Amino acid sequence: MNLRQLYFTVVAVIAIDQLTKFFLFSSEMTLNTGVSFSLLSFFPQWALVLVLWGVLLVVWRWDKELWVRNQIATGMFFGAAVSNLLDRVLYGGVRDFLPVPLLGVENNLADYSLTIGLLLILFKEFRRQHE
Repeated sequence: MNLRQLYFTVVAVIAIDQLTKFFLFSSEMTLNTGVSFSLLSFFPQWALVLVLWGVLLVVWRWDKELWVRNQIATGMFFGAAVSNLLDRVLYGGVRDFLPVPLLGVENNLADYSLTIGLLLILFKEFRRQHE
């Protein structure tokens, strides 16, 4: 099984997300110590990192065939998740800088990559089931 596309996409997403946060938006960021929409921000970062890392491992093992079948979308999802975990370890939270219209919150490129990756997988799997 050749996973080259998946690995390349993971590395590319991590690199692009981290580089944009470092070079382009470092002065305009907020630090989200929680998860989506700052939920669970009262949890210590080390606990969130352990729980989220565990969730990623379970999700990967849950249906590895699904992930491998959708390598680029999977790389977008896992690359984004790892990049945000890296932020938690290095900065004590996820660095956000892109305002989300109408919601009053901010995201980062990894958040969008994660969402788009999952939507692509759902779309492709829905089409596959209905062919």
